Amino acid sequence: MEGGPEAPPGLTLPAELVPWLTYAALGVFVGFFSGLLGIGGGSMIVPVLGLTFVAFGFSPDQVLHLSLGTSLAAMIVSTASATRAHHVLGAVRWDIVKMLAPGIAIAGLASGVIARALPLAFLKIFFLCFMGYVAYQIIFGLKPRPGHDLPGPVGTAAVGLGIGGLSALAGVGGAMLSVPFMMYCNVGFHQAIATSAAISFVVS
Repeated sequence: MEGGPEAPPGLTLPAELVPWLTYAALGVFVGFFSGLLGIGGGSMIVPVLGLTFVAFGFSPDQVLHLSLGTSLAAMIVSTASATRAHHVLGAVRWDIVKMLAPGIAIAGLASGVIARALPLAFLKIFFLCFMGYVAYQIIFGLKPRPGHDLPGPVGTAAVGLGIGGLSALAGVGGAMLSVPFMMYCNVGFHQAIATSAAISFVVS
């Protein structure tokens, strides 16, 4: 028979279901390994989505932008859920969130506009450099030495500008930036993790 054997009846999925099932499987994969490795979901969502979009025939010129935007949009749900859970336990330092939020919001919105104007090659290099920083932190277990106070409302808002800008350009929630900053400022590890969830919600 020409064209090889036909697939058994009932094993062929409707074409419109393939993307939905693929993205659902990606959500499970990313969620599992993000929790296992203790890293932000965006650092895994962006590259995996990029490969998926290429496989689905998206234009190469749009793949990275779509991956970054989709990553941030997906994190709205996950970070909101995580923030609520941590808030119930009383672990979120809302005073820090309030001081960081203005800078994060301004820088995040600005980064969205800037990203559209930047050359695609620059965004790729920036993302790879950011992932290199994340990998370096995880592999060597780098932790800042505490012993400093928060820099005050203005200084903390300025830090928020950096966190929001860098995180938005990389399509991540920014936990790898916000947690070290808070630990440097004498915030306990568990409180820093809980507060970073709320910060990531603002970023996304």
